[in-house]
Amino acid sequence: MDHAKANELFDAYCDKELAADDARALEEHLATCEACRSDLALYQKTIGGAHRLAHLPAPPDLVEGTIDRVRRRSGGRFFGPRRLTDRLPITLLSMIMLGVVLAIYLYVRLGDPAHLLVP
Repeated sequence: MDHAKANELFDAYCDKELAADDARALEEHLATCEACRSDLALYQKTIGGAHRLAHLPAPPDLVEGTIDRVRRRSGGRFFGPRRLTDRLPITLLSMIMLGVVLAIYLYVRLGDPAHLLVP
């Protein structure tokens, strides 16, 4: 086993999700490779620190504070109140375009009597 392959297996090995054969091969490699043992120890130390952070509760006003900050920095473009007149032109244009496309489809499909099937 080479160093790159060993490093790829560290995550599954630490989570005890590695297949028995792969775990055995990794442990044999670790027994002979000081660099990979050092890398594994560093990986475990890093993951251990991250796991300790996961148990810290988030501040109660995190969501509201984040929304307020985004609203202030974006000038109200995100999470800001929207008036109907802000959305109306786009909605109206979309409905008109949908109507035009439907009218063209119906004209092409039903405009020529040869397309109609008569029993």
